[in-house]
Amino acid sequence: MKSMILLLCISFVIPVFYVIYGTVLFIKEVPFLSPYGFVTLMSKKNKQVWDFANRKLGKKLVVLGIAEIIISLFMLLSVVIDPPQISAGEVLLITCSLELFSFAVPAGRTVKLIERYFDADGNSKDF
Repeated sequence: MKSMILLLCISFVIPVFYVIYGTVLFIKEVPFLSPYGFVTLMSKKNKQVWDFANRKLGKKLVVLGIAEIIISLFMLLSVVIDPPQISAGEVLLITCSLELFSFAVPAGRTVKLIERYFDADGNSKDF
C-alpha cells in the first residue's frame, strides 16, 4: 500500500514539469531557435512564428499540467480509499504513459494553430 502511494506521488512529476515548462514558455520570451522551445519546421521559419508557437504551447501545457495534477490527486485518493487489485508498478506505468502521450494533444493543436495563422513561408495570414 505504501509503495502504491509513493509511486502515485512520483506520477506528479510529469504534470508539475508541464506546469513549470509551460509557464516558462508562456511568460518568458524564449530565444529564437533555442533547444528548449517548441521546435518544428514551421516554428523555425521566423521569430514571429517562434514566439506565437511557444506562447500557445506554454498556455496549453499549463492547462494540461493542472488537469493531470487533479487527475493524479483523484487516483491517489482512490488508491488510499479502495486499493486496486493490480500492482503499484502497473498503476504507475498506466498513469505515466497517459501523462507522456497526452503531450501530443497540445503539441498537435499548436501546429494546427500555426498552420491557421501563418502561411508556408511563415508570413502572417490576413483575415
